[in-house]
This record gives sequence, structure tokens and C-alpha cells, in this order.
Amino acid sequence: MKTTRRLVTVIVALMMVLALWARPAEATGQRVLTQWLYSTALEFEYSAAPGETRPQYLARLETISESAATAALEYADGTGWTASELGLAIMILWNEETRFDERVHAGTGHPVWHEDHGQAKCLGQIHASLVIPEEEWEMLTGTDAGRTLLCARATAKVFVSKARNCGVWSGQRATEDKVSRVYASYGSGGACVKTDSSDKRAAKWQARIAKRPDQAPVKGYRRILPSEVPDEVRAAARELIGASPKLGARVELGNYLLFVEHHANAKTGVSVLLRKD
Repeated sequence: MKTTRRLVTVIVALMMVLALWARPAEATGQRVLTQWLYSTALEFEYSAAPGETRPQYLARLETISESAATAALEYADGTGWTASELGLAIMILWNEETRFDERVHAGTGHPVWHEDHGQAKCLGQIHASLVIPEEEWEMLTGTDAGRTLLCARATAKVFVSKARNCGVWSGQRATEDKVSRVYASYGSGGACVKTDSSDKRAAKWQARIAKRPDQAPVKGYRRILPSEVPDEVRAAARELIGASPKLGARVELGNYLLFVEHHANAKTGVSVLLRKD
């Protein structure tokens, strides 16, 4: 009896240690994926809603990226999708469907895009279905972190469901051809028949997924999110962009590096990089 109790105690202790080890690793993986999705999304065109400033958009884009990363880590099985592949697929889907427009994100209504006459919700343009019941569907709009995550999970759930039908499942790896078929099925709600639009989305996915792992453009540095940038560094970045710098220009500020590169809508922007430990 004592031997059995000791064995149970040891097993429980080992489980607790493993749990403590796993938490930082999981958190680190989510952070890295969020940063990569965010930096990749800076290249995408976006729709500026009236009254939304650039800093406000970037803060919302961080929420969008974090939600997509969380959902991807939950729904990627590792044999069909990796989390990077699924997370990027979701971000491209959201951008192509809505251009990350704040009005669609918030559910307040866009003056031109009717969102399937009110039947589609959130950045994923989700319809109520057997996969997403109406009571779940009703909760998908909102720009806060909680509602954005619900949208991301619903998008991932529908996307992975379509992917199974289109050949991405249990050892059948995601490829540009298959991703195109998944995008087509997601958009039509039907068969996995590629279209010009789905091919363009898949090509966008392939071009960017080929660049992983999530490296910063300067060796020895890593990208950080806007919320991690100190005020004095942010002020220096504003001054630098006001000076109309050339692409590739660099300014060192202690452990931080201001790097000039292409951002959304073909604009020149300043990214803040942090020296790796």
C-alpha cells in the first residue's frame, strides 16, 4: 500500500513539473506565432474605417494576430496543418474577406459590403451552420480580445472542417493546391473546386509560409509588437519616418533597432526590432 502511494505521489509530482515546463514553452510559442502573423499582416492592404487612427489600427491588428495564433495552436493537428500554416491561412482569409475593416470586425455595418445581407459575421464572415450553431454565431462580432478570439476559433473550426474534405488531414499535408481548394470550399460552402480567387489566396499563403521560421529582417534581432515598444523608442520611430528615410535604413537605440521597410498599402514604415538575448 505504501509503495503504491509513493508511486502515485511521484507520478503526480512529475506531472506538475511537466506542466510547469510546458506552460512557458506554450506561451513562448504563442508569442512567436503572434509576432510573425502580425509582422506578416503589416504587408497586407487594409481598409481604414473613418476615425480609426494608424496606432489604433495597429493595436487592433495585434489583437487580431494574437487571436489567430491562439486558434491555430488549438486547431492545428501537426500532421495536416502546423500552427504557422493554419494561422497564416486564417489571417489571409480574414484580410481577403474584410481587409481587417473595423466596421466589419465590430459588427456595426459597412456602407458597401453587405456581408451576405447580414448573414455573415466577424472577420471570418461566418454563417450559422451545423458547425457554428446560431447561439455561437450571434457572439462573433466585437473588436475586444474575447470576441475576436471567438471569431478566430469559429473560423478555424470551419476552415479545418472544409480542409478535411479537401484533403488536408491526418498526414495529408497542406500544399498550395490543397489550400486553394480549402479557400474555395470555405467561400462557396461547397465543393473543393479551385477558382481564380482561391488560387490567388493560396499563392499569397505559399509565398509567405515559405519564409518561416519567424525571422526578423536583421540578423541578431527579433520583431516585437507595438505594445512592447517603449515610449522613447516609439517617439524616435516617429521622428525617423518623418524624415522620409530610405528602405533598409537602420538606427540603433541601445538594444533596439529601428528598421525601415515596406508596410501595408505599399507604404514605407519603421519596424522596431529588439536584440536577441
